[in-house]
Amino acid sequence: MWFATIGLAIVAAVASGFAPAPAILLFAVVVVVAASVLRPGFALGAVVFSALIMSGLQTAITLPTQASLLTRVFIAVFALSTMLRLRRGMRVSAHLTPFIIWAGILAVSTMVAVSDRILSLQGFWTYLCGPVAFLAILYSDLCESTLKKLSLAIAGLMALQLPVVLYQNLFVATKVDEIGGTFGKVGGTSLQAIIMGFTWTVAIALLAGKRRVWLVPIAAAVVTVLLVSEAKAGFLFCAIGTVAAGLAIGVLTRRFATVSIKYTAIAAGAVAALFAGYAYAGSVLKGGERGAINLLASMSTSGAVVRYLFSHGPQGQAGRLEGVRLALMQGRSALADALIGRGPGLLSSSTLLGGTSAFLAATGATFEWATSLTRSILETGILGTLTYAVVVAAAVWTVSDSWKPRVGELGTAVVAACVGLAAVYLVAGVYASAWHSDAVAVTFWCVMGIAAKWGQVRRAAAMASSPVEETSATAAV
Repeated sequence: MWFATIGLAIVAAVASGFAPAPAILLFAVVVVVAASVLRPGFALGAVVFSALIMSGLQTAITLPTQASLLTRVFIAVFALSTMLRLRRGMRVSAHLTPFIIWAGILAVSTMVAVSDRILSLQGFWTYLCGPVAFLAILYSDLCESTLKKLSLAIAGLMALQLPVVLYQNLFVATKVDEIGGTFGKVGGTSLQAIIMGFTWTVAIALLAGKRRVWLVPIAAAVVTVLLVSEAKAGFLFCAIGTVAAGLAIGVLTRRFATVSIKYTAIAAGAVAALFAGYAYAGSVLKGGERGAINLLASMSTSGAVVRYLFSHGPQGQAGRLEGVRLALMQGRSALADALIGRGPGLLSSSTLLGGTSAFLAATGATFEWATSLTRSILETGILGTLTYAVVVAAAVWTVSDSWKPRVGELGTAVVAACVGLAAVYLVAGVYASAWHSDAVAVTFWCVMGIAAKWGQVRRAAAMASSPVEETSATAAV
């Protein structure tokens, strides 16, 4: 079946002649069909793989804008295949109440949206597809071996960022904004910062004992990617993930003081690596050694970091928190607008039909670089934004319950890694469009789903083996 699918895809591409857009779209159709009839692991693999490379493909080769919808189409296919395979009487430990409440708020906001109907429905699915992927994994019949393969595939895609970033730095990029790894030129640097924060958080949480020696090459790779792409916020995300994972391990192992201090010290090392890297490796950066020295000097000035992160103009980063203030003040006379927003799609462009929302066209460049927090407040309101944070917490809670009882280090490490990922993910919404980017949001929700499903599969296997052991013991007596 695998060889037949690959062969069919090649035939479809060749049959399209020299027109790359139809060839790739036809290939995507083949993948969708294959994902719907093959094992769920293949469908989920298509979701993760497309999420991490699609934005890069769109900037590397000419693709129609509709290609960006492939990841969300794959999620719909995977969710549908999971529903069709759902077994009766299947029991899954999932905290669904926050998901249902948030989906209800999102649905109401979509029905009263001021945007065009296509834009509102497109925005609705953008918000919903990540949690849908999480729940689909949770209720799927994926086995432990498939989950391990998917985890290794994600780790391989993370490792791929290093050679791609180095290649872009040496042979492709003319400026630092063009070094985005597999996430492309447009916005790739900010996505790289978040993804590398994810990578380090998982590594610092999962690797323990003798395996901790692997943290040295992983740290070197992460630092290199962040320095070469000049994704300075990535060091902050690494520090946040480290502290959050350390606090979780301290609570779970009841050694809060000693463990927390240790992980906080490691987090401080991540920030120190930022200064050291720019001080000693500035000559290899696109900005040059002088640019690195100027950056370090500005970071040492009181208030310069705050102005860099949160202000408009050439010295700012398009207003990380300034956009939030504008969202709260943007003509919201009605209480309903403040609570449930003006509907998904308010700051979107139609991927299917082209064109932008009337609100985005009217405000010009004011919300051009809107972060996820700004967009969420405008589109789903304060209530929808706060509930979404609760949904993320509910996902972590589901992972924690899936690994009870946490026997040994593995369960504790997985739960701590998910706590760290959630912390980075939520904070990243203030920095960039993390909650609305497939590369970050879909990856986050899929990893959380894999972690929860892995715990459930292991617990089910343990429960299945217990009656056998008890029967053997009784027979021996």
